[in-house]
Amino acid sequence: VLRSRLPFFQIRISIIAFAIIGEPSVIADNKPLRTGLWVMQKLPQDSRAFDEFVSDIAVSRNLNGVCLNFSWERIEKEAGKPDFTEIDKAVAVLRNAGMKYQLCLKPGARTPSFVYAAGAKAFETRIRNPHRSNVGDSVTIPIPWDPVFERHFSRIIQQLGERYARDPLCVSVVLTCANFLSAEMHLPKAPSDLARWAALGNYEEQLLAVYEKYTDEWA
Repeated sequence: VLRSRLPFFQIRISIIAFAIIGEPSVIADNKPLRTGLWVMQKLPQDSRAFDEFVSDIAVSRNLNGVCLNFSWERIEKEAGKPDFTEIDKAVAVLRNAGMKYQLCLKPGARTPSFVYAAGAKAFETRIRNPHRSNVGDSVTIPIPWDPVFERHFSRIIQQLGERYARDPLCVSVVLTCANFLSAEMHLPKAPSDLARWAALGNYEEQLLAVYEKYTDEWA
């Protein structure tokens, strides 16, 4: 978190069925949308990984759902022209199995380069987690309240919604917007990072506005 007194910075939120619904989450016939055993699954990287995914789903009789996660830069290499082919293939496997799924789009360090080329302001830092193999590497993320970043990110959210929101098996999404290396709500927070965030002005208020904006948009 940027500051320990702001716990919402580290909350990972699932928005059920592209809408904010009070608990418990149910559909019209009062059956819960999300119950049982769920797993996190990266979008298969190649044909071998995809075949393993197909096989695993086929034999996972006790599995109730899959959180399918993928980086923004992987599905949209050119502004406004996302390629959903790999997501469609994975979703087709889940549909064939009648399995519910969640979509998780990761921005942060996985933001496409065209966003910066279009003028989005960048925040440069280093990976300091000693448990990562790339510790010490420099990394760039967009400033979450930058209007150029927000314009492009809002568009891809809308496009995902247009493609998958009507699928009854797509029961939730992960709220992402202000991210670092993962889908969790963590931003760089080393002392030098905190000083640079503070130099940007009232970053706490601006970040809260980002969360409010994308809570609505993911819904």
